[in-house]
Amino acid sequence: MNELSDVLNEMLEENAQVHAALTSMAEELQGLRESFVEAMKAGDTTQAAELRQKGKELGENIEDILNNVHSTNKSEIDKSIEQAQKDSDSTSSALNCLAGDNEGFGVKLENVNEKQELASRLKKNKKLMDFARRLGAMKQAWNQRKRAKKHTSTYSDIVGANMSDDVTKAFPAELALAASKKGRALFALKHSQKTILTKDFEARSKELVQGPVVLYVDISGSMCGENELWSKAMAYVIAEECYKTKRQVQVHLFDTGIDQSITIEPRQGDAKDLLNFILAWYTRGGTSFDQVMRHACSTAEIDSKADVLIITDGQCQVTDNTVRKFNLFKDNNDIDVHAFCIGRKSASLEMFCDSVQTVDICEDAESADLFQKAIR
Repeated sequence: MNELSDVLNEMLEENAQVHAALTSMAEELQGLRESFVEAMKAGDTTQAAELRQKGKELGENIEDILNNVHSTNKSEIDKSIEQAQKDSDSTSSALNCLAGDNEGFGVKLENVNEKQELASRLKKNKKLMDFARRLGAMKQAWNQRKRAKKHTSTYSDIVGANMSDDVTKAFPAELALAASKKGRALFALKHSQKTILTKDFEARSKELVQGPVVLYVDISGSMCGENELWSKAMAYVIAEECYKTKRQVQVHLFDTGIDQSITIEPRQGDAKDLLNFILAWYTRGGTSFDQVMRHACSTAEIDSKADVLIITDGQCQVTDNTVRKFNLFKDNNDIDVHAFCIGRKSASLEMFCDSVQTVDICEDAESADLFQKAIR
């Protein structure tokens, strides 16, 4: 609306000049008309013809000016409205990614003023707008992969067997009993006594007590650009998932040391703090995995059942002594460590991580699947 208002103001200023010009031309046209009438009365047909031609040319000029004003203004107005609509759609989409209109961790906006403030911030900050777009794509991929996993259940998910009356989970050999008359009687007896051999699915492991998710994000110089944007979006999506499942999440930034950290408590986190933290970090320096291992061993906030995730694109040397201490720390505390290396393999990560996955930051669905499998 502001852009459209500016266009209209410019048009009014231009039209004031056009109006003055048209007024002058109209007065001139009226003078020609009066002279034409007098020439005809005097019988001077030659002068009358000249005046008629001048009046015709002047009339054509006036018509051209009016047509030009109409076409120019219409084009400018249409262009302004179209651009305003694009900007509005873009800002609205980014606002939904950050504020959220579904259950989750998004920034809670209590009133219109807060929405206007965030919308203004999005429009002025290109990095924030880029992050919002990346976050929207990552959220969509994350939720789609979750929905897909809910509807797929294969034998690879089975971890044991139980006795129950749940026919939907019965092994094929049990169902085969119902193929004969005597078998049906036996099957009915086992069903009544809840002794049908049924599958025990992996889903029950989700009922176990879950520890925090500890995320170490590489902010060395090589992570700048798209790598940085992707890692920020992934960190936010993981924090949102932890918020939904009532898990604590810790985000630690590292290069040659642990630079900054933030801890979000389950159901008590402030999304604005997390958003400001994510947007404030920038890349620089080198990479040190030794610092990550030392920090993990020394912090009291990493407890049993924690899932430690490392996002990096680098390769660096690690010391044997630090690796031995860290592996012992993992075993004693039942901690899983999963590394995600952007675009390359890392032999040093394999020395102290339970799994090392190579990720393509252009494949959101694949990235979401890898991270979801890594989080218990």
